Amino acid sequence: MISTKTEESLLQEEYTNCLNEVKSSAFHTLMAEEKIKHSFQVIGAGNYIMKHEAYYQHLPQEDLRLAKLAYLFHDIGRFREISELYRQNHGHFIGSKLDHGLFGAQYLEQTPSYNSPFIVIPVKYHNKLIEDYYNSDDYQQLGKNRDSITEVLKLVRDADKIANFHLITTQTQHLKKLFCPEAIEGKALAIQPAILSDFMAEKTIDLKKVQTACDRILNLLSWVYDLNYLSSFEFCIKLNCFDKMLNILQEYNPDAKVQKEVENKLKSYINKQYKLLSSN
Repeated sequence: MISTKTEESLLQEEYTNCLNEVKSSAFHTLMAEEKIKHSFQVIGAGNYIMKHEAYYQHLPQEDLRLAKLAYLFHDIGRFREISELYRQNHGHFIGSKLDHGLFGAQYLEQTPSYNSPFIVIPVKYHNKLIEDYYNSDDYQQLGKNRDSITEVLKLVRDADKIANFHLITTQTQHLKKLFCPEAIEGKALAIQPAILSDFMAEKTIDLKKVQTACDRILNLLSWVYDLNYLSSFEFCIKLNCFDKMLNILQEYNPDAKVQKEVENKLKSYINKQYKLLSSN
């Protein structure tokens, strides 16, 4: 059994410090509360993946511990980000130039016990497009541990996404202002053609391109293209996350034809990946 009580206490401490700073703002308080809840759900999701994926079955305990700390700490930089947003009187993550992945990496680099590329690199790149990681100087400089560190990054990214899928689909109304402020603000609903094109091409949609409520929901759905493990698909299928996400899109999408295209594409991709990963 790998104990992470010390690290969970550090995570809780960052949350408490943030909460004390932003407590006069209901919105920023909601952000902080959601992120601590999400962080512990990611721990559960990461544990689930490691339990069910063959890659992790025979790794040394120290390697497993580093992987677990990577997903435990993945959002520790969120609390600094929320505090900075509060100080800047900024109402949302979207549109902000703050980078919680970078903040988290900086926090870990300043703590000798956690200044390992097996933790720092996955935390730094878990929130970016995977292409940004492969094109980075960090990736080029990883050397002989590159493949092992990349595997941990995939684990963190999957655990993060499936935990978010579960949270979004079980607390949709409560979290709408965090995940889909476009709907709250009454912005245009329809999916932009360029966003739909990216989705149909099996691309993870860049958040910077999002302009409408349905763009944002499709951005969330496109995370499925970045899932790496069979157990991640099984987790979401077991909890009916994909169908629930499609239902959320349908609630806002004014175009029934486009809705059907999206549904067919998503289900086709899931079936394809499920068969591919099952055969490995």
